[in-house]
Amino acid sequence: MKSEREFPAFKGNLFQLIGPSLVTLGLGIGSGEFVLWPFLASQYGFGIMWAAVIGITFQAILLLEISRYSVVTGESIVHGFRKVHRLLPFWLLISTIIGFGWPGFAATAAYLFSSLFGISSENKVFVSIILLLICGLALLVGKSTYKRIESLQKVILPLSFLFLTFLFLFYFRWDTFQALLLGLLGQGNGYNWLPSGIDMAVLLGAFAYAGSGGNFLLGQSFYVIERKLGNTKHSDTLDIDNDIVKEREDFSLKKHSISSSLASIRNFRKLRFFQFLETGLVFWGIGLLTILMLVYIAFVTVNSIPGLPKGFDFLLREADVIRSGVGILAMIIFVFVGIFALLSVQLGALDIMGRLAAWTAHAERKDSGKQKWHISRVYKLAVFAQLVAGMSIFSMGFAEPQSLIVTGAVFNALAMAVIAFVVLRINSTQLPEGYRPSIFTRLFLFIAGLSYIVLFGVTVFGGLF
Repeated sequence: MKSEREFPAFKGNLFQLIGPSLVTLGLGIGSGEFVLWPFLASQYGFGIMWAAVIGITFQAILLLEISRYSVVTGESIVHGFRKVHRLLPFWLLISTIIGFGWPGFAATAAYLFSSLFGISSENKVFVSIILLLICGLALLVGKSTYKRIESLQKVILPLSFLFLTFLFLFYFRWDTFQALLLGLLGQGNGYNWLPSGIDMAVLLGAFAYAGSGGNFLLGQSFYVIERKLGNTKHSDTLDIDNDIVKEREDFSLKKHSISSSLASIRNFRKLRFFQFLETGLVFWGIGLLTILMLVYIAFVTVNSIPGLPKGFDFLLREADVIRSGVGILAMIIFVFVGIFALLSVQLGALDIMGRLAAWTAHAERKDSGKQKWHISRVYKLAVFAQLVAGMSIFSMGFAEPQSLIVTGAVFNALAMAVIAFVVLRINSTQLPEGYRPSIFTRLFLFIAGLSYIVLFGVTVFGGLF
């Protein structure tokens, strides 16, 4: 007979809860925010910014629903995927390799670094490999991986946000700001919603990377477990630093039921309220403001320049205009903000691959009853494999930043469609009544998944005809 348990009371506050969404945003902010959305704005103006609002809103809902599964069941989202089909965790691994195995973020960071210090173009591949290795070593050497990543993001993200706010205010013009606001409603300069001739692959990439993107979103489950929120206080902890699994009491919905009492539901809703605030203020709020400020700065500094290059050279033009208008120190800080943001994405891509591999191994062992896996070895092997894949891509001459980032983003849009549909299913069927998402949230998840599928199809198959 199942024993009934109350949902644990949440006794913290919003400040103590800040972390998971901050890490998810910080590790993804160098993709759409710093590169793709400013690139599109420099080419087509503000009329496409409505898509950024929808993209980051979809991701915020996905984050909340991923964390819902973990705080209710006490399991990682990998276990939830396995309940739908035992091979789905392996899809997560494959889609992460395909989506983030293209080391476009290290390549773009190397591009900025080399340009700032005058390193010749023939050495940019070497610089890309060095930066990729630095990201890998940050995860393979030392202990307390999550705490180091969270502490780093709590410093870098606020400082970067303050600097971008300074640049935004420096270049602020009311008429340009009005144009930005109209762009949120789909009104561009001479077009509505979408300009003619826009590169759909780049638009899909920006849409998929509005906030974070791809399987990065699944990290929310792992970070919630690290924080011991809700029923994750009962869950196993994968100590990837010490190569052990800390077995907790077996909290399984097959053996235990969650109380549907008013007190238990109240505890759950209180935690969800604070999670909603954290995700809304940190991920959605700071993320959207960062996109808008970077888009505004790119448009003001670059859009009026004759002969604007079509590739990511606009970043160098942008930095040069900042140097002329604000000063060389501001230009250097701007470039390094970009480098750190891009390397954070590359670091996050390696980390999420390692964590997915470790949790997949744990789920296999848990269900099969086999010997314990060496979790640290699985994590490090996955990180190392992605490093090798990235260096191989560089060695074959694929080092052009735009093509690498856009290629990865298109695959990540497909991965996000799978996440939306699977999370919709497990949260609607696997969770007890009273803890399931509302009809509105389910509809939102379905629309998000359908949107990613449609855009992926239009981008991939539309280019064939």
